[in-house]
Amino acid sequence: MQTYTSITIRYSASDAAGNVAYCTFNITLEGSTCIKILSPKNGQATQLGVFLQLRCDSGYFFNPSPPGLPNRFENPSYRCSGNKWVSQNDGVSILTKAPDCMAYVAYNPTTPCNGGSILLDYSICLNCPPGTYSDSKTNTCKDCIPGFYQDEEGKTECQPCPKNSSSVITGSKSSEDCKPVCKPGYYSTNNGISPCVECPVGTYQNNDQQTQCFACPTGRNTMSTGSTSLEDCLSPVRITETIPASDYTTYENQTISLDCYIAGDPTPSVTWTKVGGSLPSPDRLTTKNVYDLDSELTGVEITISGAAVSDSGTYECRATNKYGSVTKEVTIDVRAGSPPGEVVSFLLKWNSSSPRL
Repeated sequence: MQTYTSITIRYSASDAAGNVAYCTFNITLEGSTCIKILSPKNGQATQLGVFLQLRCDSGYFFNPSPPGLPNRFENPSYRCSGNKWVSQNDGVSILTKAPDCMAYVAYNPTTPCNGGSILLDYSICLNCPPGTYSDSKTNTCKDCIPGFYQDEEGKTECQPCPKNSSSVITGSKSSEDCKPVCKPGYYSTNNGISPCVECPVGTYQNNDQQTQCFACPTGRNTMSTGSTSLEDCLSPVRITETIPASDYTTYENQTISLDCYIAGDPTPSVTWTKVGGSLPSPDRLTTKNVYDLDSELTGVEITISGAAVSDSGTYECRATNKYGSVTKEVTIDVRAGSPPGEVVSFLLKWNSSSPRL
């Protein structure tokens, strides 16, 4: 059976009662099937069976050159073989899309080719196709780089994408390839342009059109997604230590010291309060801030002199910055009298009127 020919198959069936039925269908052998090649701009793609020829209209020529071009100004032909359009010239080159045909003018040796065109074989000045621009130094048409496009032929430069947009492909032929760039706080694996994803918690990005976000330094975190600055990476507010660490018992007239040490970024404020009551009067209360060698606040200390039973209660240390606050409580029990085992000394003043012993 020859390629691209058809045969008709007919089946018949009968039974003992004399009933007869027929089934008829056609079989066509098509051979290799290749993709349809659309006609190029300013030209034609003509297919006849397994053969295909490309041709440009008068005054136009291929740019770029089609694969397997036999000679500079000949029309290329291809044969469908193995489901591919294979050049009949070299038997190797594969055609997947017809290159467009660009306008040209005859070359005048006394006049250079116009900008936007290149010289071919000292015969014609051929326009560069859309998506490219002419480079006079190399006499070549160069692809537009990402972020630029050119939708016309015969140009000396590419057009930049509109503000706040870019493209990821080379050789862009349309402004539609320009997509919004990712703004700070976002990233995209698509060369930093749409679709964009917010930086996750614990990361930030302060520039636009980026492909990844920066991780916060160790021990720091962001409060939400989409952070745009290293300053958004915060150290959680925390109370690192209190002295005393837990419940504390003392006696009347003793001195009580309460220390609270904190950490966080930005540096928290820190205060002591008495739960359900008030701190002693200023004449018995001293408050002192504690700083490190860099003059950063690291804590606060309060001192209560002449402890009284009424000073008993729960004292709360609170550390706060604009992102949150934490607390820790210490219970103080002031007991009447003196500590066990302490000897109370007193002085007897001699009086001459006192009876002698």
